[in-house]
Amino acid sequence: MRILYCNKYDYPFSGTESYLFDLIHRMDERGHETALFTMDHRRLPAFTGRSYRIRVSISRIPTPAC
Repeated sequence: MRILYCNKYDYPFSGTESYLFDLIHRMDERGHETALFTMDHRRLPAFTGRSYRIRVSISRIPTPAC
């Protein structure tokens, strides 16, 4: 089975990522084709499997004074 996991981080930010990376590894061991879709935080990713990263740019829009 081909499985795409989606998560905001591709490095261990919290327990969620630790669990997810372990789950992906276990599914790979069972013969599934897995990949991670995540944001590019311009950090060295801890995830070593197949991944797709999207670059995110944040722009601040000034709010008018009331």
